[in-house]
Amino acid sequence: MASIYKKQNSPFWFIQFIDSDGTRRNKSTGLRADNPAETVKARTLRAQLEAKELNRHAGESISGGGWDTWVPQYLERHCESPRTLERYSGTWSWLAFWLQEMRYHSPRAITYRNALEYLDWRTNYKKKTGKTAGRNTAIMELKLLAMIMGEAVRLGHADANPLVSLKLRRDKAAKKPELTDKEISEIREALTTEPEWMQIAFDIALHTGCRLRESACVAPTWKKSLNDS
Repeated sequence: MASIYKKQNSPFWFIQFIDSDGTRRNKSTGLRADNPAETVKARTLRAQLEAKELNRHAGESISGGGWDTWVPQYLERHCESPRTLERYSGTWSWLAFWLQEMRYHSPRAITYRNALEYLDWRTNYKKKTGKTAGRNTAIMELKLLAMIMGEAVRLGHADANPLVSLKLRRDKAAKKPELTDKEISEIREALTTEPEWMQIAFDIALHTGCRLRESACVAPTWKKSLNDS
């Protein structure tokens, strides 16, 4: 199995793996062991190389169902808009990282129990900023994994979907404070130097509660209808 290790007097992670010819190799990753972000990259590289080793030794049963061989294509088929695909792909990148870390190289390795472990892993994993994800984010990501597992069953990569009914409790979302009159005045003042559509978008969002992206889409249409009337 692939592994990473340190060498005395070297700041970098080294990796040992078996290549496609069956030769055991050792080389520097070029990633620093004293840098948490680069350590994550080194561990990800180890997991990727290990997955390739398993695929070569386990035959078609794993290589045919290995995540990377079908999940990206499934997301492209499933998502109806580029924005949805972008969001799902971002979520999948976290799931894929966890799957590599835990060495779950095919859908048959997934159980209800280890999926629940994702909640603890995700909510305790610190990003480069030092921040962690919330429970609701982790649950949303698990729902995508459940959807992907459903496709795995349809493709014959798994016998059943253990995540078909997660029933996980979500945390209550924090209440967002309303804008004060002072804040609204400051925003209006700042927008006087910006394009008119931004001023219109702010008014739409302020009075209707539309999200920024929704109000930005509506603003040009509203301006045109006012000019035409």
